[in-house]
Amino acid sequence: MSRVWALARKDLVQVVRDKKIAFVLVVMPLVFTAAFGTAFERADEAVVPRVLVLADEASREVAAGFLRLLEDPGGLDVEILAPSARESAIDEVKRKQAQAVVVLAPASASALRRAERPSLEVIADQGDTEASLALRRIEATVFRAIVAARAAPAGPLDDAVAAWQGRAAVQRLAFGVDGDKLVPSGMRQASPGILIQFAIMSLIGSAGILFAERKQGMLARLLAGSMSRSAIIAGHGLAMFALAFGQMLILVVGGQVLFGVEYARAPLGIVIVLVAFGLFLAALALCIGAFAKKEDHVVLLSLAAMFALSGLGGAWVPLDVMGDTLKTVGHLLPSAWALDGLQNIVVRGQGAASTLRPAGVVLLWAVGFGALAVWRLGRNTATRA
Repeated sequence: MSRVWALARKDLVQVVRDKKIAFVLVVMPLVFTAAFGTAFERADEAVVPRVLVLADEASREVAAGFLRLLEDPGGLDVEILAPSARESAIDEVKRKQAQAVVVLAPASASALRRAERPSLEVIADQGDTEASLALRRIEATVFRAIVAARAAPAGPLDDAVAAWQGRAAVQRLAFGVDGDKLVPSGMRQASPGILIQFAIMSLIGSAGILFAERKQGMLARLLAGSMSRSAIIAGHGLAMFALAFGQMLILVVGGQVLFGVEYARAPLGIVIVLVAFGLFLAALALCIGAFAKKEDHVVLLSLAAMFALSGLGGAWVPLDVMGDTLKTVGHLLPSAWALDGLQNIVVRGQGAASTLRPAGVVLLWAVGFGALAVWRLGRNTATRA
């Protein structure tokens, strides 16, 4: 076991002693988080989509309270219309004079009164940027309306809204009701997304060390020196995991302290996700180091993994606004599940239990890549021996 630790320590020293690596893996992600998070938030604040709410007389009281939450602090220009105006309202969406139509039927109004999630009919062009923003804000408003009704269940929703607007403690709970999803934006999207992207970038350094040792015959010499193949793989894998986990942990602390992203809401859940994704990255780095035939291949394969896992996994743009097809494709990748686990906490306000399923899926990927790496490295060391 001491040899495993010694090999892992040697790999870590080789990576972290280069100050440029520390800059790329720690400083740059924090800078990118600040830049993209601020840009997302300012872009969102600068746009005020127009939303038309259709409500009959029986639902008007609830619609009035719902409207208050949509307008302030919902960031939407809202107009309440009678159900008979449905066709003209849809026509305004088609002409882009409005971004969404919300049908607040009596059953939906009753659900809001009971502090239950309503079944809303929302009509919008999801391919339109402002419409996507409107959908995110409507979704956020549904959460606020439910929490508002729970804050004052005995009174009308309008009174509950006033109670919600005056209670910061309730406002912090507004992003996680009954396990439903809320699309992230601003820092809540940028911080976990950048964390995932740059954690994958760490593959370049760790996989490069394994590749160099393989090409220089070091693996064969270690085998000849009574160190078992499993111990060699464990030592390199441990170093790769420690590098990825340590980097992600630093970025989590930075996101909490510098940008107010609430990772500390459920620290155990965050650790579960980081451990699972760190194991996956270690397995992937072992694969890259084992399969690469040239030094350039290590960089190319690492960058390809970063772009594919980040872009398709929702690190750059939330999958919930990319359409059902891309959302389905994205969730074929472990990065999307890791993001789900992180955002279940920082966006949806859920607890550690909400990370178990996403972490489990990521671990399955880690086992698969780990088995592939062990097989390939076994062939490599057997060839060199």
